[in-house]
Parts: sequence; C-alpha cells; structure tokens
Amino acid sequence: MFGIRRIERGQTYPLPARAPDRDTVEGLAGAFATRFPTLADVGVEHAWGGWIAMTSSFLSIAGQIEDNVYYSIACYGHGLGQAP
Repeated sequence: MFGIRRIERGQTYPLPARAPDRDTVEGLAGAFATRFPTLADVGVEHAWGGWIAMTSSFLSIAGQIEDNVYYSIACYGHGLGQAP
C-alpha cells in the first residue's frame, strides 16, 4: 500500500464522484519501484482517489450506537488509534 495526500475541499452537495489522478498513480508506482527495486516488476492492481471525511476540530471520532453497532469517522488514513 502506498499513498499521498492532496487537500481539496468539496464545494457542492452531494460531493462529485472522484477518480484517482493517472499522473499521481504513475508517480507513486515509480516511487515504489525506486524504493523497492526487487518489486519493480509488480504493477498497480488498484488505485483509489476519493473523498475523506474531516471534522471541524480535525479530530477523529469513534463511538458506539448500540451493543453491536460501532462507528468511526475522519481517521484521515491514520486508523482508529487517534480517535479520542
């Protein structure tokens, strides 16, 4: 897994569909091949370029609604560990 962040603010609701930027994906694939030369022949199988949620405090949120329903939002690619 390899990634990059580019901040872009949605201006409309609902948010428009997003697709990965081809040049960005190619650049990441090149960086991957440079960093891991023994894996240079491994191609990109999947790329994602979508919206992520942000909270007004920039803090992740996690909680429980019912006994078996949990939620988390705005982890910004860092995982649940940063949620208060």
